[in-house]
Amino acid sequence: MFQIAVTNWTNATLSFQNAKSHGGTSLAASPSSIGHGATMTVTVTIQPIGGGSGGFSLSGGNVAFAIGYGVAPNGQFALDVVSQTSGFVALVGQPEFKALPGSNVSTTLNLYQGVASGTQAPYGYVVPLAASPYTQTNNCADFANSLYGPNVRQFSLVSTKFEQPPTTEIWQPADFTGGQLTATGGVVDTLFKAMANNTGADGKILRFLANFLVPASLQGMNMWIPALRWGGMTGTSPSLPAYELRGYDLYRLSQGFQGPARWQESAPYLKIFLSLLVSGAHFVVISADADYDNQGVARSTYGSLLEAFVNSGLPQSQDPGNSHYTDVLLNVSGKYYLDIGGEWAPPGSGLMLALLFGSTVNKPYKLLTSGGYNTFLQLEGWQASVPYSKRHKTDYNAHEQSLWNFSTFGASPYSEKRGTTIFLAPPQWVPTVYSNTFMMPYVGAYPVTLVYGTPPVKVGPKPPRWFDSSVVSVQAGTPAAPAQYNVDHYT
Repeated sequence: MFQIAVTNWTNATLSFQNAKSHGGTSLAASPSSIGHGATMTVTVTIQPIGGGSGGFSLSGGNVAFAIGYGVAPNGQFALDVVSQTSGFVALVGQPEFKALPGSNVSTTLNLYQGVASGTQAPYGYVVPLAASPYTQTNNCADFANSLYGPNVRQFSLVSTKFEQPPTTEIWQPADFTGGQLTATGGVVDTLFKAMANNTGADGKILRFLANFLVPASLQGMNMWIPALRWGGMTGTSPSLPAYELRGYDLYRLSQGFQGPARWQESAPYLKIFLSLLVSGAHFVVISADADYDNQGVARSTYGSLLEAFVNSGLPQSQDPGNSHYTDVLLNVSGKYYLDIGGEWAPPGSGLMLALLFGSTVNKPYKLLTSGGYNTFLQLEGWQASVPYSKRHKTDYNAHEQSLWNFSTFGASPYSEKRGTTIFLAPPQWVPTVYSNTFMMPYVGAYPVTLVYGTPPVKVGPKPPRWFDSSVVSVQAGTPAAPAQYNVDHYT
């Protein structure tokens, strides 16, 4: 027997109608209609032998949803939203699952008035994030899954953000959520509360990050955000947005910090950090000894963020390979928070579904001491997998058309490939822009010296090969990087 808990979050009263069952299945619903916030249980009864199929509708007023199901002889059950009225969204908690003989299996089906996403018709519609998304059944997972629905991740949402006013301090992200990314009660607010109170499905991973960046025993890290100015589109194919890197703006993550009990009121820059993280910005947490030695300052006592995550006991999985800090071979140092092996957010999950930790040195991190590399941190759109994830591949293709980074919720121009890495570092480390490296060089992103021809001619030092120098510039008169940065460590 399969049970589907149908909850109505629209403003219409919906009735169970048009029930059809074939083969060895039958349908029943109780109650037969539901208003806003009410739940109906749809039961699919299966004969001991054989499979079957069927469907039903939920409709009222001008709103209608058509739902279909199929049961294979081996007990594999599939639930599908066949159609829905434009502007509304139906999300299944688990589209496919298998039941053992004689067992009862249940899933959810939540019905929502959608939030429009896009700049042009046909618009996509996403699930509204609830006021208490961790306690409203499957709301976080439904929200995340809806962000990969038809017409939601329109590239025009990104391209319209390419150019922003010269007064912009922090470049605004593209927003796939229909305005829910940074709105009051939206994604950032939800995650900040989870971080502050260590609650909800995302509380532990966010508290881990906060405790690493602003530990009780140390001063707290600084966040250095690139100061950008619009530089026009490149003449390459595809034509890419370019920016002038004018320096770095300092945000002290520990400013106003008075301990865990007061995070909500007194850690404003942690909220800025979260807003950048959820939009896909690329962060590098400086821990490599050489990066401190080159500035003549004390080495970090924080250790490696990647190592801390690996040893944290938090759920994690191996990244099969990513394109960060590499030209040809994949970087296989990455670890994801959570282990999502499919194309669907699992029931009961939170919002942080594809948080990637990795080494800036393209070797397995275990071969290095924690002082031999830096950790990069980035919320991707969806976890990479083998065979490859369609959701991950779609976002990567869009990334190549813009060199913006794509997260589950939006897209950001802060990418190491375009020289706009955001740095997280102890107070003694300070970044600077240079004419031959553009962004601040760091272990994993030091300039390289290229050798051409016979007899060999050295050219450089230049940015690493994975870096696209056509999309970044610096102001006239910017000095070159000092000689100590011309040593390419471990890459």
